Amino acid sequence: MVTAATVGYGDLYPDPSVPGSRMFTLVYIFFGIIVVFAKLSALVAKGIKPMYISSRAALERWFPQSGVDIDGDGTEDFKVPRKPLYYYSKNLIAPFICIVAIQCLFAQVFCAIEGWDFGSAIYHCCVTMTTVGLGDVKIASDGGRMWAFFHIAISVSILAASVRDVSELSKARQEALRKMDMVKGSLDVDLMMSLDKDGDGVNQFEFVIGMLTMLDAVKQEDVDMFVKLFEALDSDASGKLDENDIRAGLEDRQKQLQLMQIDQRPMLKMIEAGFKPERARSGSPPYM
Repeated sequence: MVTAATVGYGDLYPDPSVPGSRMFTLVYIFFGIIVVFAKLSALVAKGIKPMYISSRAALERWFPQSGVDIDGDGTEDFKVPRKPLYYYSKNLIAPFICIVAIQCLFAQVFCAIEGWDFGSAIYHCCVTMTTVGLGDVKIASDGGRMWAFFHIAISVSILAASVRDVSELSKARQEALRKMDMVKGSLDVDLMMSLDKDGDGVNQFEFVIGMLTMLDAVKQEDVDMFVKLFEALDSDASGKLDENDIRAGLEDRQKQLQLMQIDQRPMLKMIEAGFKPERARSGSPPYM
């Protein structure tokens, strides 16, 4: 566990006199990090996620965020982003308390098993949790090593989940700020008129797509692709798709796919022929 979690105290290490010991250690390191600890960390993170969500929901009920009623129907359509200090404090108080409580619990047990003072124990727990693993506070007993197994598995996983959580919170805040800018931008005449693509005023489609594009929620090239697909399906140019348009469009797409498959068959046969045993025995290279 010490190796898989990248803590690396250095108290146990491969004996260079034993053939293959270092090679086995290298394989185990990559396997442990990529497979074993990654799955364990994901499992622990999944277990604590509901606690984070429920705590934030409770704080939101106690300290509600102010909102904006865009259409005047009495329902808040948009939450106003809070200041950074308030935003992160509210959302990270539960992870912080969880991490501190867990480290204190493990430190107290280390004191009982190893005979450490609490200061040394909490220092060891924090150094281990951050995967620094200095190894200056050494675990001497088998019971301490077993307790360290659980401490590493839980603490490193929770810290990794909390770091990812901070990144997600940052992205969510940036998205909220962009939405706020868009709401403010709806009062900007020049910005609104820049959404008019055909010169006849901004219609609902242009407004929604333009706002989503500015928010980076969609890409303009994706919008253009689906507009072209709609126009290709709209055989009567009515601006709407009926069942006949859709069926005819599906038949055209199927014919195109069949033609693509037919066009690819000669190339596939050439590739397959290049790897036949007869070609290999004749000395001809299978590919260039």
